[in-house]
Amino acid sequence: SALAPLPPDPAIGEGVSVTLVVAADRIDIAATRTGTGNEIEARVVTMEVVGSSATVFLETAGGAELSVQRSLHQIEDTPLNPGQAVIARWSQDEGYFLPA
Repeated sequence: SALAPLPPDPAIGEGVSVTLVVAADRIDIAATRTGTGNEIEARVVTMEVVGSSATVFLETAGGAELSVQRSLHQIEDTPLNPGQAVIARWSQDEGYFLPA
């Protein structure tokens, strides 16, 4: 489960299927859990570098795909290799629930 502010949409309520959306530049990548905020285990699929920015493509065990965008200096001390296990995390203030 993930935490995010409930949108002011009367169609979204208890028991309704939703999609969680988090901007790619608001997701952090770490090697271990912190136990705070929203965290999910994932594996690195690939990484694309364009100029000084990198997009890291992740996949969870359940098949969900995540894209993480960071500047190269933000991840230069974090080795990221295809197949590597990582923790993707974000603040509950960064997520939005939309009707599925």
